[in-house]
Amino acid sequence: MMIAVFLLIALTAAAPSIFTEGRREKEKELIFRGEQYAHAIYLFDLQFHRYPTSVKELLHTNDMSFLRQRFRDPMAANGKWRFIHATANGVVTDSETLQQPGQQQGENGSTRGSPGGPGSSSFGNGMGASSGTSAFGNVEGAFIVGVASTSKQMSIMTFNNHDHYNHWEFIGIPGLPGSVIQTVNPAGFAAPGQPSGSPIGSKPTGGFGSF
Repeated sequence: MMIAVFLLIALTAAAPSIFTEGRREKEKELIFRGEQYAHAIYLFDLQFHRYPTSVKELLHTNDMSFLRQRFRDPMAANGKWRFIHATANGVVTDSETLQQPGQQQGENGSTRGSPGGPGSSSFGNGMGASSGTSAFGNVEGAFIVGVASTSKQMSIMTFNNHDHYNHWEFIGIPGLPGSVIQTVNPAGFAAPGQPSGSPIGSKPTGGFGSF
């Protein structure tokens, strides 16, 4: 009887540690899957000089695949992501972490006070054209530039100084604040610590591949 009591006490003490470790593994998986999307978006732009309008385009466009599979959000019960979009003028419209100069950070991480709207941030270097089109195409706000979790739960780890999963944003624009692709190497892949071969918003040269 005493042995059973001791075993029960030991299991009760170990349960929080097991739960925490499980959460950490899911957080690592969230980072892995989010970065897969960001790299796929980046490589798609390298190849076609525009950003994708759907996950389907990342999976298969012109006999090319930039994403291995339609990864699910590991933190959301329904597995659905929150997609981050940009307009044809190069404005990220629905990020919850990016802010332009003059914006104020709200208590819940939202932004306000910018002419671009909540969570907006501009990038690019004169991509607009007289016809009203740009390197993105001619559909306002239809271009996917990143993903984020839909879970608003507080995280154990921090990612880019954020501690809520819905603020863990994985953006495929090189050099943009918060982007997981900060620099570009000659092969066209993100390379921590290597100098960038092009300014923010320009089209870096190099190869492409699939993940």
